[in-house]
Amino acid sequence: MNNIKNFIKNNQGLSGIYYWMSNSNKYYIGSSICISKRIIKELKELRSNKCPNKEFQKDWNLLGENLFKVGIIEYCEEYDLLEKECKYIKEYKNIYNKYIPLLEII
Repeated sequence: MNNIKNFIKNNQGLSGIYYWMSNSNKYYIGSSICISKRIIKELKELRSNKCPNKEFQKDWNLLGENLFKVGIIEYCEEYDLLEKECKYIKEYKNIYNKYIPLLEII
């Protein structure tokens, strides 16, 4: 929990690519123009069992909040977010992400 609180505090107003990682080294990768607000939103969803990513939610419920860490992959400008998120989703092998960002389709 302290990891998440510190992460939110240290990333206010910053944009970039972030991850949630379980203790089994499985990742959820996301991007945001305001990372701290996005993490707060996702944390509320996870705590209330309303995360759209069902596999991520299932592991969160099973393992518990304390066995997840959140971190930064890369800080970047808003115009680079989707391209870089797509790049990292492709690079990371053990991930919860099951979609291709819209940028990849265009």
